Amino acid sequence: KYLPKKLANMYMCEFLQAEITKEAIKVGAVGEKRGARDTTYSDDKPCVFYRPAKLFFESKLDNEVIARLQEQKITKEEMQKFLAFRTITPISIQISEEGQYLESKSFCAMMSIVIEKISKKLINNKIITEKKQTKNYSPEELVEILEKMQEKEQTQNPQEYTPYIKSVQRAIGNMFIGTLKPFDWFQAHPMYAKEYIEHVKKFINKAIELNIPAKELGKCWESVSALRIWHFYTLLDLKTIKMPKEERMKISNFMYDIVMSRMVADQFALKSNIIRRDEEVYKLIKKIKPKKATPNKAKLLGKIFNALYNLGAAIDLDIYLDYGIEMEGPYDVSHIYGPGHILVIRRLIDLQAPELWPERQGNKPENVNIYTIYNKNVSFRTDFISAHGVLEGDTINNMEHFILEVDGKLISDEEELKELLKISEQQSIDQWQKIMAMTSEEHKIKGQESRLLPLKNMCKLLNIDWRPTAAMIEAIKNKPYADNTFWKIPETDEEKEKYFLKLYDPRIDFYPGDSN
Repeated sequence: KYLPKKLANMYMCEFLQAEITKEAIKVGAVGEKRGARDTTYSDDKPCVFYRPAKLFFESKLDNEVIARLQEQKITKEEMQKFLAFRTITPISIQISEEGQYLESKSFCAMMSIVIEKISKKLINNKIITEKKQTKNYSPEELVEILEKMQEKEQTQNPQEYTPYIKSVQRAIGNMFIGTLKPFDWFQAHPMYAKEYIEHVKKFINKAIELNIPAKELGKCWESVSALRIWHFYTLLDLKTIKMPKEERMKISNFMYDIVMSRMVADQFALKSNIIRRDEEVYKLIKKIKPKKATPNKAKLLGKIFNALYNLGAAIDLDIYLDYGIEMEGPYDVSHIYGPGHILVIRRLIDLQAPELWPERQGNKPENVNIYTIYNKNVSFRTDFISAHGVLEGDTINNMEHFILEVDGKLISDEEELKELLKISEQQSIDQWQKIMAMTSEEHKIKGQESRLLPLKNMCKLLNIDWRPTAAMIEAIKNKPYADNTFWKIPETDEEKEKYFLKLYDPRIDFYPGDSN
């Protein structure tokens, strides 16, 4: 992939014909070649031997190879893989006559142990009845089986919920929800919690029936932050209707596993929103080719994001804006731009939402991605609600590169940016005026639709209508919003935190109105 073919072949041949191979032959770490290419490949017992001082010989080509890899700007993760493979190799390797093809004659002891453990797992889960049946599966099939098993086991340890719930409270507890327009979740959701949960159960039962893994369902979500909020709002509804713990945990675990399937690092979103792997970030940078930033353009980007943020909140309603606004990062791009450089991505999704607002069909922009790269003098943090992202430092003078992707088109020209700002500001003003002119009953219906809109791709996969059911709509007609006589939220910050940590936790039988 990175080296000239001749150098790669010379390096591989020299490496594999090293003293380590001769040592392996001495102790009989070889076996007869088998015709079948199954999972364990050879039934020979592994031989373990020790070669003092070092694991492998030092090749005269090492320095040249590593230098070539660095010139090609190999990613940090790929370099780690290379060094791992350079250090650890199967015990016996045969070089074919052409020096091009490699065959493993006998697995190393570690691989034998791995196969043994995989076999036990398959037997314990009643997938196979004896060890030799493991050979009936290809490596890809084994990986798929193990991933499905992991998804089922993921929430068996109840302690995993503790940091997750704390992350929710950290994000929600610091919010002043009195500013949310036209209503907040404590007001609206109790009116139709029972009907909403019945709707959610249809999704879950259909996914289980079709045996669709959490990973596939997770891919349906355009915003991971919206996925987390979907789980959070559902947790509150489960407590609102006082669903029995066993069924409550089944629903919560199902959603939790989907959330975890999308997280790459900081899985509880305590301080970041990392949903791309290093190699994905590297490919993204190569594709979008960010341009040099200037202080004027940095200021312009801030205004554009503010306008689009407000437009998104007016389109999706304040409490559901996670569907339309997701902040990602910080991603380390030191290997491309130098030590301490980070990439922050602001994604503004489905900004016209014609499913909610048919009259906006055809309006632009629909989707905007803002890519910004900052030097070491700027830091970024966010939480469970990624739109809470905060940049610390002089973002105007320390933004070094940027680019915008507007409906698939990359732009960096100042005049194009100004035009985008003008359009976004006017659309935001117009949409908020429309929202504030609507009646309370219209707000409630639109709220149900907006709450369910993020599920549309998942519902399409499951062949279920994502829209509010007739029962949900009927449940809110002419009903007053809930208030604190229902929730009985304590006054002091300390008591509030205790209250919410219990309320959000599906493992605890604590419900709205209960006292600490």
